[in-house]
Amino acid sequence: MKVGVASLGLVPVHLEAVESPSEVGIEADAATFAAPVHIAVKLTRMQEDVLAQGTARTVARMQCSRCLEDVDLSLHGRFDALYMPKTREPEANRRRDRDDQRINYYSEFTIDLSADIAESLVLELPLRPLCSPTCAGLCPSCGANRNTERCSCPAVKPDDPFAALRDLVPPDDSGPSEG
Repeated sequence: MKVGVASLGLVPVHLEAVESPSEVGIEADAATFAAPVHIAVKLTRMQEDVLAQGTARTVARMQCSRCLEDVDLSLHGRFDALYMPKTREPEANRRRDRDDQRINYYSEFTIDLSADIAESLVLELPLRPLCSPTCAGLCPSCGANRNTERCSCPAVKPDDPFAALRDLVPPDDSGPSEG
């Protein structure tokens, strides 16, 4: 989403747009984006600088980390960025150590919000997406999806790394001691 700096006045401007994921440049290895990206942004011009505060939302398709079924996830990202003219870049680099706000640079009097929009949405992607919080996952023996079918595999008892230590210490049947 590109905005001409000259078109911004002294009063903050609210813009809304719907763009395709390819126009925004949103990419992630483990997700596909087919739904449009809905963008709402408030642009405040401060002489040559422009403060952008906005939200973006879309839908990403990922694989459930337990059952490997495709799941659509609603993403709602927020972004705040300060845009400065490219000619002021060295001055901003000295100031960057003190400020924790994101600083971007524009040239030719056009700011491009695409990178901030894409980043805000990619940061909302879960590390381990789930189709539901109660997803039973795949059977470790036969690979059946335990959400849709039952398998006849025996329940696998997890290895207990402390079993050998329990054999070394006799059980204490006296109960909790009061001291």
